[in-house]
Amino acid sequence: MSSRTDMLARLQDQTEYDLIIIGGGITGCGVAYEAAARGVRVLLLEQGDFASGTSSRSTKLIHGGIRYLKQMDFRLVREGVQERQNLIAAAPYLVHPIQFVYPVHAGDPDPFWALRIGMMLYDWYAGRSNLLRHKVYPGKTVLAEEPNLREDGLQGAGLYADCLTDDARLTVEVARAAARKGAVLLNYMRVDRFLYHADGRMAGVVATDLLSGGEPIQVTGKAFLNATGPWADVIRRLDEPGCEPTVRTTKGVHITVPHDRLPIKRPVVMHAADKRLMFAVPRDGFTYLGTTDTDYEGDPAALTVDESDVTYILAATNRTFPRAHLTLEDVVSAWAGLRSLAATGGGLKPSQVSRDYRLHTSKSGLVSVAGGKLTAFQAMARSVLRTVLPHLSVGELPLDLPGIARGSQPADFALLAREAGLPAGAPQELWARHGCEVPLVLEQMDPEVDDARARMLAAEAVFAVRHEFAVTLTDALNRRTAQMLFSRDNGMRSVEVVAGAMGRLLGWSEEERASQVAAYRAEVARMMNWRSRSIGD
Repeated sequence: MSSRTDMLARLQDQTEYDLIIIGGGITGCGVAYEAAARGVRVLLLEQGDFASGTSSRSTKLIHGGIRYLKQMDFRLVREGVQERQNLIAAAPYLVHPIQFVYPVHAGDPDPFWALRIGMMLYDWYAGRSNLLRHKVYPGKTVLAEEPNLREDGLQGAGLYADCLTDDARLTVEVARAAARKGAVLLNYMRVDRFLYHADGRMAGVVATDLLSGGEPIQVTGKAFLNATGPWADVIRRLDEPGCEPTVRTTKGVHITVPHDRLPIKRPVVMHAADKRLMFAVPRDGFTYLGTTDTDYEGDPAALTVDESDVTYILAATNRTFPRAHLTLEDVVSAWAGLRSLAATGGGLKPSQVSRDYRLHTSKSGLVSVAGGKLTAFQAMARSVLRTVLPHLSVGELPLDLPGIARGSQPADFALLAREAGLPAGAPQELWARHGCEVPLVLEQMDPEVDDARARMLAAEAVFAVRHEFAVTLTDALNRRTAQMLFSRDNGMRSVEVVAGAMGRLLGWSEEERASQVAAYRAEVARMMNWRSRSIGD
């Protein structure tokens, strides 16, 4: 089991570690897995929930980054494509290959011939494992595939392969895999200060359990990694007050509309009027759109979606799909995330800054990560380990996720779902989140709950508490099941049932249960605050 209670018990048994990691996004969890799989004693501390920062707020793609070819960053693209192929094999329930449509219109920044060369390189980097080879649609023939595309000036389109994923679930699954290898991972544990040896070398951390409100804990370690993304410089300044920034944070916003308002078959590349590249992606009865890329200098915790972000994305979408006529009222959810790019000089625009990563080692020995991509988290984790633990032998290891069972498919669980009274699409939905663990999720089902969907989500929430570190209602309905973003009611219809199921397991009082429901409703309202501000204006 991988409950938070289990992790606290492990922490009581052991207070000295080979490696202490701060940050529970995909970078920190990836390093924790790679280290623990090699026998390293690992402790990971995260001040919020796992993936509650950037790692649940991306475009949710596993991709090589075809646009980086234009920046001549061939190494980054090659690594991304190869890591994409590795993840397809390692996590088939979480990483789904699909062909993307890349239309080219007159006046677009990338000519059709350049796109064809880029797609050929993409296929070449993927090698024989790429089963979705690129295709070319000259002129308007692509309209047979995506009839809603803008016809005016359409010169052709390419179809190239990349993958969709659930970024939050991928991060949580990697965290669970690390725990199964022996790592201790704790969410809602804030690092307050560092401890030092007499010679100035870092010796440990002092942290506060934000849920218990108890006395600060002290743990010691031999090596230390700061993998906090947008908070990297905040943590660095606990060690080196006044140090120069190593992270440039840029804001990326996405919005979601019902799929029937933008009925596309495949993800489609869009260009805004300012030439920025964005995506329209179909998922679970919705189409999500984004992303923006603008500098952000405020508190990462205060990040919100603004109306200008939404109108910018809608304008690009209506430019690409002129018959859609999308408006602010079509938006059912939105999310904003921060990219923690490696700080560079030269006055580059945000979209021009490399997505590669850099490491900074302080005099005390704290290693901080800036930059990086979700897709290449394993390759990056191995590289980080070589710096943090230079005496460790670091070769490639298979990614052993909890939901892996070779050959399992959604159809394998169809009978179980029917017996549980779930709708026809439930096996596919559950498999895409849990893989071969679907039967274990269904074992948590409460037959007394009448509403089938609420019954399923409550079972997932109970499973999330017992096996996926979840401790709050928002953990379950946002990052474990994505209901906040990809349901018509943002999960509101099931919120009371899910809160009841979690509360019984976690021992919530009636007051705490009501507080959890109120906190979730407030989070949904905060997500859509841009709309109320717009109306207020």
